[in-house]
This record gives sequence, C-alpha cells and structure tokens, in this order.
Amino acid sequence: MKKKIGIIGFKGLPPSNGVAAAGDCILDKLKNKYDFTVYSIKPHTTEDSGYYKGYRQIVFDKFPVSKLNTLYYYLKSMAHALVHEKFDIVHLHNMDGAFILPLLKLKFKLVATGHGRPQGTGKWNKIIEFLFDVIENLFIRVPNVVTSVAKTYQQFYIEKFKKKVLYIPNGVFKNIKHKPVEDKDYVLFAAGRVIPCKGCHLLMKALQDINYEDQLLFIGDRTHKPAYTEEINRLAEGLNVKYIDLIRDKELLMGYLYNAKLFVFPSLQEAMSMMLLEAASMKVPIIASNIEENKAIFDESEVLYFESGNESDLAIKIKYALNNPEEMKKMSERAYQKVIDEFIWDEIADKYAEIYDEL
Repeated sequence: MKKKIGIIGFKGLPPSNGVAAAGDCILDKLKNKYDFTVYSIKPHTTEDSGYYKGYRQIVFDKFPVSKLNTLYYYLKSMAHALVHEKFDIVHLHNMDGAFILPLLKLKFKLVATGHGRPQGTGKWNKIIEFLFDVIENLFIRVPNVVTSVAKTYQQFYIEKFKKKVLYIPNGVFKNIKHKPVEDKDYVLFAAGRVIPCKGCHLLMKALQDINYEDQLLFIGDRTHKPAYTEEINRLAEGLNVKYIDLIRDKELLMGYLYNAKLFVFPSLQEAMSMMLLEAASMKVPIIASNIEENKAIFDESEVLYFESGNESDLAIKIKYALNNPEEMKKMSERAYQKVIDEFIWDEIADKYAEIYDEL
C-alpha cells in the first residue's frame, strides 16, 4: 500500500499563491508513489472536498471572521488529522503554521518546509513578530526533517539554531506548454497577491520617470490591500496599463510570460520565487531587485539587477533593457539554461521522496 502523507499549508488547490503552486507541482510528480491528503479552506479554493488531480483534498468552510481564517485553518487541519487520519507523515508548508507541530508530533512523523519569514516585512507589529519568532523556534526544533526553498534562509536557520536544514529549491516543469494570448510586446508585472512587498509601486514610479508609453500588463489579485491598490492606481495615472486578475491557469500565465518583451520583478522580499523561475523558463528578459534571494538563483549575466527599493535605479535599468534588446535576449538565454540545468521538478520532487522514504 502507498504511504499516507498529510499536507498542511497550501490552503487551497488549484493554487492561488507561490507556496501552493510549488506544492501542487511536487504532488503532481509524486502522486503515483504516495497517497496524499491536502488540507484546504475557502476562499483559497473553488473546489469542494474530493479528489483533485489524483490526490485527496479536504476543504473546510471559511471562518466567519476573515482575519482569523488562517488560524482556524491550521487548528482545524491539526484536529482533523489527529482525530480522523492515520498518516505516515504530515508535511507542513509555511513556517507560520508551526504552532500546531508539537501536538502533531505526538502521532505523526513530521516534515516542515520553509517558504519565507513573515518577520521583517513591515506588515506586523512587534508583538506579532515576537510570536512569529516563537513559532519559528518550533518550526526548526520539532519536525523530524526541516527544509527550505531558499539558500539564504537555510544558512540563517543553520547559524541561528545549529540544526540541520536541507535546501530543496522550487522548480519548473520541463517543456511547459503555453496558451496563445492576443497581447504582445509589453512590459509585464505578475504576482499572486498585489501587496507592498512585491514592489509594484516602484515599477509604476520608474515607468513614469522614463515616460513609458507602451503597454504595461499587470497581473495579480489586487483585493488584499485596498489602500495599496488605490496607491498603485494613483501612481499609474497616465500609463498605458492593462490590469488582469489573478490567473490560476498555469498555461495561460505562461502565455503572457512568453509574449512579454520584459518581465520586471521588483520584490522587496522573497524566499524563492516561482514566478522568477517561470519567467526564465519562457526566455523572457528579466529585471529583478538585487535581494539576496534572487541573486542566489541567477547571477548578473542572466538577470539585469537593480538596487532594491530604488525606483530611480529601476528606471535606468528599464531604459537600458528597452534600448538593448539583443543583450537582454542573450541574458534570457543564459537564465533559461540555468533553469533547465538546476531547477526542474522531476529531480526536485525526488528529493522530497527521499525524505519520505527515509522517515
């Protein structure tokens, strides 16, 4: 019989964010070897409880108080697993849910995968950040195996906690298909959630600085931070912007990447971005912020970097890229080769299989 593995942390499939997108790819490669059960919650999924792409998904109704929905999701997932399931392993994705690990450890072997640190984003007050520090301690010390999708966080955890943490990156599918789209030759910004740490405001200011007149295609869910969305709309006044809501259809998203003349990735904080890898897999030239997490993936011969948080430097780099398409094309070819050599899901998923089998 297949070993049973419970998955907590995606919140919903089909995926609406990078964590779920990465996890969906891993499960898709390993579903013939293991019996996966994924815990999800409305409104992060449009599906009901049942089977999705060959693995079981248990979907909880959303909590009446939206701000407590994530807390409710983790507690409900933990309770269901402890009472109703006989998993061989529970795999937690996302550090913020690690407060449920001590109770889960009473019954299951545990794997925990870090996709970033909420501390330092500027989103939380000091009390919440202190709680995240406590939860992070549990995330590192309780599981049987801890992994990180980012080298920078792996090294941080090893140095701080003196515990082994495995680096297993995100990836892309080889020869991924893309659907045709009508729009062509635009500057592209895309993110799951349009929030301040994605740096959208920097892009708008930079395009205004260079009096950019061609089309900007802006993809993402703009409902998370209404005040920030209003700021983006104000900064975009006078620009030729086409807004597209969150795209869950992966092949359609790849189509928009494929047709872009330039992909701009101005994030102020990331772990290991799926979007950055997917852009490189479509051979679109990339401008990205020079945060450590991005530079751990691509070097300066593969991606054109700008100083993080500096819209003036971003404007200079966009102008350079638009004026030097052949040089940018060469960089995109090198970035594509890096992805093919090092970040393909077939090999990456096998690393998770090795952990499951060892446990």
